[in-house]
Parts: sequence; C-alpha cells; structure tokens
Amino acid sequence: MGKKVKSTNIKIIAGLVIILLFIGKGLGCMNVSEAATQEVETIEMEYTLTEPRIEKVAETEYYSIKMEDTQKYYDKPGLPLIPFRTAMIPIPQGRDVEIINVVPGKKVVIEGQFKIEYARQQIPISRPDQIVETGPDIEVYGSSRPFPSELCSVVSTQYQRGSKVLILNLYPIEYIPLSGEISYYQEMKVIVTTVPAG
Repeated sequence: MGKKVKSTNIKIIAGLVIILLFIGKGLGCMNVSEAATQEVETIEMEYTLTEPRIEKVAETEYYSIKMEDTQKYYDKPGLPLIPFRTAMIPIPQGRDVEIINVVPGKKVVIEGQFKIEYARQQIPISRPDQIVETGPDIEVYGSSRPFPSELCSVVSTQYQRGSKVLILNLYPIEYIPLSGEISYYQEMKVIVTTVPAG
C-alpha cells in the first residue's frame, strides 16, 4: 500500500515539473517559486519604491498618481494612468531566461477613495487640430478587480554593447476602480531564472 502511494506522488510531482517547464517557455511574469529544470541559475534584483503622491487634477473629479523613478502606464485610451518602473536586468552570456518571478514586499493601503485619471487618445503630430473625445473604460472603472492585473510585464530582451538585457515594467501600484482604493508595494524583488542557451 505504501509503495503505491509513493509511486502516485512521484507521478504527480513529475507532472507538475513538466507543466512548469511548458509555462516557463512563455517568458511571462509569474509567481513561481523555483524553476524545474537542471543547470539553473538565478539573478535577484531588489527595487525600493517611494510613497506615491495623489494629486487632484484641476477642474475634474479625477486624481493623478505620482511616484519617483516611474513613468505613467499607458496601454490604451480609457484605462487608468498607473505608474510603472522599468527594470533592466543583465543576463549572463550563454544564458536564456526561463522564468520571471516577482515577489512584492509590504503592501501599504493609502487612506481615502480616489478616481484615477484615464489615458486620452493620442493626437497625431500631423493633425494637431484634430479633436478626439476619450472617456473612461466603463468595464474597467466599474470593476472591483485590481488594476493592473499583474505585477510586471516583459517589454523585450535587447542587446546593449554585446550584452543581453531583459527589460521589464514593474507595477508597484494596485488600484481598485470600483472602490477607489489605492495601495502600493514598498519593495519589489525580481527573481530571474536562467538556463543554458541553446
């Protein structure tokens, strides 16, 4: 009886390892504690975030979030403008990125309820007189789901002076549009698991 249970456990673990291997190939930001491959190496980078400033946008019902060393998150018109921080992580020669894991630090909730400003439609330089009306995305602003929905996104992997660099956008702000709650992480640790290239 004991041998059958042990054999079943081994099969389950083996199955999970295979699943993790396939998931890791997607090169997305994931909450996976460790890579399930041989010859792995990890790179750890820690980022300290400052407390955001919430400022009223003049003559509107909206607020702006400002945070040092960040840029405004822009995906498409109508979405909340949330700060992000760009992380540039050097990848050793002869290695490929397998899994990206972001571990957030202490989460701090900011007192109050806020309606965060949304991204406007960009006006082409060739048509500066063009008027484009943009409104908030009703589905997002009426949702109780956190925005953004992830801690980071992969921008690209580039080569700078012959060295490989992984570029990520980190999202330290969590905004609940329906309740108007804003919180942020004081620290974010990025753990990049690499494997031999090839």
